[in-house]
Amino acid sequence: MKLCAMRRLRYVLLVAVCSIQLSADDALEVGYVDCSSGDKQRPTPVFSNPCISRPAGSLRCGEQVKVLGREGPWLKIVSTGGDGYIGVASVSQKKDRFVPLDVRVPSGPYAPDCSAFRPKAGKVAARPTCAEKVSHL
Repeated sequence: MKLCAMRRLRYVLLVAVCSIQLSADDALEVGYVDCSSGDKQRPTPVFSNPCISRPAGSLRCGEQVKVLGREGPWLKIVSTGGDGYIGVASVSQKKDRFVPLDVRVPSGPYAPDCSAFRPKAGKVAARPTCAEKVSHL
């Protein structure tokens, strides 16, 4: 009887521990757009994807961001303007001075999958370059 009660208690504890969920915000690290470069007026570019070289937006000096994770030299962030990617050295723990974030670096080499952003390989349909009328005498 005692053995059955112990197993039941162990099962209840296991279920209780497994059902505890942290909120998404608890797992996020908060940082600030770094201003230590001197030019506080220049916006910091935010990219929609590490494979796209044209910025999708920008952040102001000192603006707060939530860091979702790290991908090579990029931080995946969420700000008031939405989510995107920003350079690791652009975000600090402190608003008034640069203190690097303590974000876990994924193991292995960084190799982003940019295949969706490359031109499709294969045959290209021929298009006429001009529409000349040829007349024979």
